Amino acid sequence: MKSLLILRHAEAVAATPELPDLPRPLTPRGRAQMRGLGRWMRDRRIAPGRIICSTAIRAKETAKILGSAAGWTTQVIANAALYNASGKALLAQVKTAPNELTQLLLVAHAPGVRDLVGLLTAKQADVTLIYEAATLAEVVFDIERWSEIGRGTGALRLLLSP
Repeated sequence: MKSLLILRHAEAVAATPELPDLPRPLTPRGRAQMRGLGRWMRDRRIAPGRIICSTAIRAKETAKILGSAAGWTTQVIANAALYNASGKALLAQVKTAPNELTQLLLVAHAPGVRDLVGLLTAKQADVTLIYEAATLAEVVFDIERWSEIGRGTGALRLLLSP
């Protein structure tokens, strides 16, 4: 069995002409969201074997603050292919995860994260209308290899909004 945690980055400051999209940091509220979620995950002994995130500052900060609050030592791997990626593009990245991993955390952006959850759980849940900043979903799969996941192959086990 495999477990995919899909997290939309926490609340970030708005883009401006002086601050373009990629370097936007988290707001104080966004940092607090991740500290709270990290404690919640620690209390439930949720600890992914790998964390991959977009190269956007807000996604990297989300992963770092979450991991610190959860007490994880898991390395965060920034991947440029996750920045503003579609659900299908995110799925392509997940399918390349090492098979020895049982749980993977993906930190990326809307609408891609929302679309990925909908794509993977199409037979069970329609999440196309919800997925605000700092929303976490867990989708589980009865598979041995990450390459086996696809449309409708997952079961939505958790959907947590801030």
